[in-house]
Amino acid sequence: MFFEILKQEFYIFYSFKENSKRAYQTDLKIFNAFLIEKFEEFNWQNSNCLKNLNKEDILLYLKERFNPRAVNRRITNIRKFILWLNQEKEYNISLDWKASLKLKDPESKKEAIDFNFNKEKIEYILNSNILNIQEKIMFLLITELALSLEEISNLCIEDLNLGNLPTISISKGNKRILSISEQLKLFFINLCSNELEGWIFKKKNNKKFSGDNIGLILKIKLSKILGIKISASNIQNFARKNIIENKGLNYTAKITGRKKKYSLINNKEKTLNEDYFDKLRNIHTKAFI
Repeated sequence: MFFEILKQEFYIFYSFKENSKRAYQTDLKIFNAFLIEKFEEFNWQNSNCLKNLNKEDILLYLKERFNPRAVNRRITNIRKFILWLNQEKEYNISLDWKASLKLKDPESKKEAIDFNFNKEKIEYILNSNILNIQEKIMFLLITELALSLEEISNLCIEDLNLGNLPTISISKGNKRILSISEQLKLFFINLCSNELEGWIFKKKNNKKFSGDNIGLILKIKLSKILGIKISASNIQNFARKNIIENKGLNYTAKITGRKKKYSLINNKEKTLNEDYFDKLRNIHTKAFI
């Protein structure tokens, strides 16, 4: 009962919203279970035993029950509760919180994806029945034009020119007009043939998909097709790398609208700023799960 009172005072002190309250409720319940298991006859009204609290014991307890991401979140919430107890309730719990708080699990180390994003792989993805037309267009806009998720999200039907020389206008952010392939043109015709205006990528309620929505859709669908964990940012990295290698830096600068990043420091030698180029190559050569 006393623990419930402490929690309510803690929530009021920080004016947590309902979602935050629920998260802390779960994490503090786990913390309380740890203390009951760790100390015999534990009582929140008698804080003497908490002076011997060891951060490593808490980490070990959480690691045995949760994945590293969940452990990191829970240890952060527990830390905030302990700091509040020390400051507002004079509990004097001594923990070395300046040391690393987050659990570093060697087993959770990210593995580099060794993935050749070639034409055959793109065709394999497009021929899959897992992607619908809308999702295939999203995918091609990244692989062919290196558009960002937000740029894809903001596309309207009015931005399309599906004539003999099909183009698409990027009207927000880095404004530009880009040529599109015949394949992409046909997909757009099938998707938008009965509409004259509005968002290209929209939900059933006619609201547009956000950039985050598009990223999540592609992550789920492409991971299923390829049999590996891959995100939209992975695809963007591979796409830009391929465009740089196959079409050159000037073309990359033109379609991405990032002329400063890709600008030439010497037209004769046609080289980029070396520091930026090295960084760019490292980013686009390997992506991570």
